[in-house]
Amino acid sequence: MAKKIKFALKMQDGAEVRNIEDLREHFDIDTVVGYFLDGRLLTWLGNFYYDTEADLVEKLDKNDGQLKKKLCEIFDVEYEDDGEFDVELAAKRREKLEKLKQYTADEKILSLVDNVAFDRDDMVELLDEEVDTIVLVDGTYRIPLREYGKKYIGVGNVVAEIKSKEIVNFDEIGIKFENIRFDDEYSALLKVDPVEDFRMLYEEAKEVGDKEKAFKYALKCAEAGEAYMMYIVGTAYEYGKGVDDDEKKAFEWYMNAAKNNDSYGMCKVGDFYSEGKIVAKNERKAFEWFFKAAKNKSVYGMLNVGDCYLLGLGVRKDDTEALKWYRKSAAMHSVWGVNKLAYCYRHGIGLSADIDKALELYSSIAEDDELRGTVSPMREMGDIYRLEDGYIDYEKSMQCYLKAIEMDENDGEAMNAVGLLLDDEYESFEWFVKSAEAGYCWGMYNVACGYYYGNGVSEDDAKAITWFEKAAEAGISDAMIKLGDIYRLGYGVTVNGKRAAEWYNYAIESGDTTGEAYCALGFLMESGMISSKGAWEKFYQFKQSAEAGYAWGMYKLGMCYLDGDGTNKDIDKGMEWIHQAADDGLEVARDFITDIENAIRVPDRSSIHEADVMAEFIWALNEVRPFGDSLHKIYFSYDNSLSKNLISKCQKGVDGIKGDERFIAIGVEDGLFSDEYMVISNKAIYHYENSNSWSRIPYSCIRRITTAGFFTVYTEKDEYSIIYGFQNLSTLGLFVALMAGFEPKKDSEHVKLLYSLKLDSLNGFSVGDVLFGEQ
Repeated sequence: MAKKIKFALKMQDGAEVRNIEDLREHFDIDTVVGYFLDGRLLTWLGNFYYDTEADLVEKLDKNDGQLKKKLCEIFDVEYEDDGEFDVELAAKRREKLEKLKQYTADEKILSLVDNVAFDRDDMVELLDEEVDTIVLVDGTYRIPLREYGKKYIGVGNVVAEIKSKEIVNFDEIGIKFENIRFDDEYSALLKVDPVEDFRMLYEEAKEVGDKEKAFKYALKCAEAGEAYMMYIVGTAYEYGKGVDDDEKKAFEWYMNAAKNNDSYGMCKVGDFYSEGKIVAKNERKAFEWFFKAAKNKSVYGMLNVGDCYLLGLGVRKDDTEALKWYRKSAAMHSVWGVNKLAYCYRHGIGLSADIDKALELYSSIAEDDELRGTVSPMREMGDIYRLEDGYIDYEKSMQCYLKAIEMDENDGEAMNAVGLLLDDEYESFEWFVKSAEAGYCWGMYNVACGYYYGNGVSEDDAKAITWFEKAAEAGISDAMIKLGDIYRLGYGVTVNGKRAAEWYNYAIESGDTTGEAYCALGFLMESGMISSKGAWEKFYQFKQSAEAGYAWGMYKLGMCYLDGDGTNKDIDKGMEWIHQAADDGLEVARDFITDIENAIRVPDRSSIHEADVMAEFIWALNEVRPFGDSLHKIYFSYDNSLSKNLISKCQKGVDGIKGDERFIAIGVEDGLFSDEYMVISNKAIYHYENSNSWSRIPYSCIRRITTAGFFTVYTEKDEYSIIYGFQNLSTLGLFVALMAGFEPKKDSEHVKLLYSLKLDSLNGFSVGDVLFGEQ
């Protein structure tokens, strides 16, 4: 059940009453009548469980001429007869009060509700009633100068229109104004600048958070030619503050401000050209506007000019010039300039690196509020103590990061760094989650990796994909590559070469410099998962990857040259690239070089999936029957030992094998599950469900094999387990594990067994040699 919201009744004297006793003490009959008419009195009584009074109030008739008297009797307060009660008048008064509250919460003004005019007709009516004090609300009112002795109080933007060609002595005729400005014509007569009034009203609206009114007054100032207010109007249009966002109008006002020599406007025009918003991207024009602002003594202009020289945006790259402008900004006591200067000292930009000086500068601005929520010098110091040789001090680094988070509870970058420093993977994951929830892109990526690899949290492909997608949307190319891998290999999703290629291309477009995405595109073309225009296109992808420094790209490019695949055959170039891959630590490249040096080429590990190799491999496993495995009988086409009865039982599974997929064997389990069958091909396992139904399980979909006697299969929509009595990864279990890509521990009995299985179909090499390299 929803909890009741127990509001208070606010009385005429400002008291907020929450019980009958307080209501009696601060009782005001007109206010209570108003609450009765709008239904809040009855609700209030019910919320505070005054059931008796609520029943009596519910029976009252709003048109009863004795309503006031009866309400006083219900609440046991003295009734003073003030004439016949007019329910319609009371309702209008209540409506008027609620309308007035939309403009002000000032109790003094609210108490004058009977003297409020929302338009000129209301004002005329009050003048006819000879009211001395009149509250005028939001609008222009012509003031009758013959009505002496009146006080006019303004609420909102109130303009007093004075129809006089001479200055009026208001003191002489007893007319007073409060919070009201004169119309432009009379202001000119007084030589008063109306823009000053608009500016004052803008500041007042801004202070109370009224964005619409603030925009209204800023626009009046801007239209009157005030340059800074042109910039303010531009920001309102750009960010939707008090007006619908409209980048085109924002740019127009920024340009007006810039042309009127406003530095903020100049910087904004530069931003628009730099980012290509509304106007065509033009880094040269952006630099010119930033430079104008800088020459106009704008610290932000100086910072932007420094950035342009640092990055070579619209001007030649020049670290010395960048440093010069950062120094100028810092010399004007800009904390932003000091921060940039510290960055130059840390990274040796325009001068020799000086980490001590960088730490000194960062320390001087570490707790400056101007930087809070944007740049964090404390976090920069944490990075120095975590990453810089000769300064590494993880304890100090952690203190800096925690201080940065204390200063800004949304500092996701510092949270992520804390996670990187911690030794406990569970605590680290918690910090990565905090970082991700604070919106930091690398925090999102690390959360995704936690779910993907099961680091600090249970492995969960679906959650990993969700977080990789968030990190990718934030521009992390590593996340895009991971998503490509997921769709290429089918981790938690159906294998989809097209989707994989899309993600790899996104990574390249986002500026990935590792070469990994290019290499993965080459793999997709090589495997036929996506089409290519010819072997040359695959070669191009591997070449791009290799030249970017990616070891697998170097190896595959070398193989292309050796085989003349997509290019002219060139043994020397091929070996040169393979040597580079080996030097980068790629094990398969090292093994290949060793084989070449021994004049023997070990078959590629993918050869294990060739039909003849698989058949001989599983036959050899069956012959060995390790660890006393007696549950499984495996029958092979390899030696034509399949019985007609067995073929008949497994016919549906065998018939399911089509195209280039080849039948290898049938597995039968004895004992409790003697009706369990598997048809094994070189690409998948077909599992018996009933005489007419077989499920196809590609090796790539098998994600987990346990020693408890089952393996887990992931499909596009769900996951399910198949129980098949493996004992300690016995004969059939070991085969399935290796086909699914699982590798036993290097020092296990399984590996020793695999090195003992030398197969004719592998040119006499053992399965261990092919999978793990020579012992």
